[in-house]
Amino acid sequence: MTFGTGGHANEILKYAADNLTCYFLDRDPTSFSFMESLRTNYSSSNHKIYPLIGRFSDLPQLLSGYDLKYQSVDLILMDLGVSSPQLDNESRGFGFKHNAPLDMRMNQSRNVQKDTPTAADVINTLNADELSNIFSIYGEERFSRRIANAIVDYRNDAGSIQTTKQLADLVHSVVPVNREDRGSIHPATRIFQALRIFINDELNELCIGLELAEFLLKPGGYLVVLSFHSLEDRLIKWAFHYDCKHLSLSKYLSQRSLNFQCTNKRKEYENDEISDGSLGQMKSKWNCVIGPITPTDSEIDSNPRSRSAKLRIAKRA
Repeated sequence: MTFGTGGHANEILKYAADNLTCYFLDRDPTSFSFMESLRTNYSSSNHKIYPLIGRFSDLPQLLSGYDLKYQSVDLILMDLGVSSPQLDNESRGFGFKHNAPLDMRMNQSRNVQKDTPTAADVINTLNADELSNIFSIYGEERFSRRIANAIVDYRNDAGSIQTTKQLADLVHSVVPVNREDRGSIHPATRIFQALRIFINDELNELCIGLELAEFLLKPGGYLVVLSFHSLEDRLIKWAFHYDCKHLSLSKYLSQRSLNFQCTNKRKEYENDEISDGSLGQMKSKWNCVIGPITPTDSEIDSNPRSRSAKLRIAKRA
C-alpha cells in the first residue's frame, strides 16, 4: 500500500487479525519515520511490517529480497493524494498558501533522483509551447496558452521565477476575472497540479502501479484506489474495465520527454479507441467493480481537502 503518514495503515492493522504481512510503500523519504513508528507500535503483535521507500516503478527491485510471488497478495491500497504534511510544509513548494521555493518533488534528494527537475527548473527552462502543453494536459487548464506566454514574458522582462507566490500571483494576474466566479478555487490551483504531476511523472507511475497490482493480486484479491483528480480517475477506470495494455496511453500523458506531443496523441487515442467501443472487446482482469465513492458533505466539512476524492474498488478475476 502507499503509506503517506500511515492513517489507512493504522486502521487496517488496528482491526486486522494477527499474522498480517504488510508492505508499506511511499516515494517520499520523510514517510519512513512514520513507517518505523507504526512498526514500533505493533511490535508486540504477530504482524510483519516492511517499510519500502520508492516509486511504483521501483517495486520489482524493492521486493526482490522478499518472498512475494505472482498472485500472492490479498489487498493493495493506493492513496494517490498528496499528504497534508507535504502540502503544509513550506519548504516543499506544493502549494501557494505560504511563499516557498518552487520545488514540488516528492523526493527532494537529487542524489537519488537526478532526473527529477524542480518546478523552478521547469518554469524557467521550457518554452511557451511546452509549458502550455503541460498546463493543458496535466491541469486541464483552459487558459494554458495565456499563462504560459505570461511566464515567458516575465522571464524575459524581470528574470527567473523562484517562489510559489511569484508564480501564483502571476497566474492570478492574467486569468480573466470572471473565471474566479466559478467557485472558490484559486486560478493557480490547476497550474500547481499540472507541474506536480509532470515533475513526479505521476500518471505513468500510476499505470505501472496498476499493472503491478494485476500481477501481484491473487484471484479474489482486492485493489482499492483513492484518487483526487480526473486524469487519475480516468486511468483507473480504464484499468478496471479494459485490458491493462491499453494503459499505454500513459506514455503520452506522462513521460516528460514527450510532453509536446501529448495533446494530439491523447485526442487520437480517445477518438480511435474509446469512442468506437473497441476497448469493450478486451477482457478485463477485474470484476465486482465498485465506485466511485465520494465523500459526504460532513466529511468535506471536517476535511476540505477530501472534496475531490474518488474511491474505486475492484476484485481480481
